[in-house]
Amino acid sequence: MISLIPQIDIHIGIPLGIFIAASAVYYFVAYKFFREYTRYFFAGHAKAVIVQGFQVMAIVFILLGQDFAGKFSPYLLSFLISALATIIPISIGGAGIRETVFTQLTKVFPMDSTTAVFLPGSFYVISLLVALLGIYYVIRPSRLQEGLPKGEIAEDDNNEKE
Repeated sequence: MISLIPQIDIHIGIPLGIFIAASAVYYFVAYKFFREYTRYFFAGHAKAVIVQGFQVMAIVFILLGQDFAGKFSPYLLSFLISALATIIPISIGGAGIRETVFTQLTKVFPMDSTTAVFLPGSFYVISLLVALLGIYYVIRPSRLQEGLPKGEIAEDDNNEKE
């Protein structure tokens, strides 16, 4: 995304290098403290990148749904930056944090301030509605086990008894 925004004049190798270095540090910390989970590290890391890609696609679709005709890249980069801010545990699911980050980034990137507030707000509402669908499985947890191989059901039952 950085290569699509002319205000940021850095080589593509820098963010790629940061991603690789951060992934290596992440793996080292996971290996050091949570060794039993590192056998799933690469699959989990790949899934996380895919989920982030789907979130970016959701932002694109929200913009398209608003008949947006401007440049997408400042909004997409701002969304990815705001995703980092949502790990701060002072809000529920990042409510308000994303909007604040977007508002601050309108000073750096050429973005409409109303769209910069609407975009993360609508993403939050959509995410909340989709997450609420999971209430069904809280009420009927046995439905989660249907379709699982017998070995996985037995393992889950043993883990619950411990």
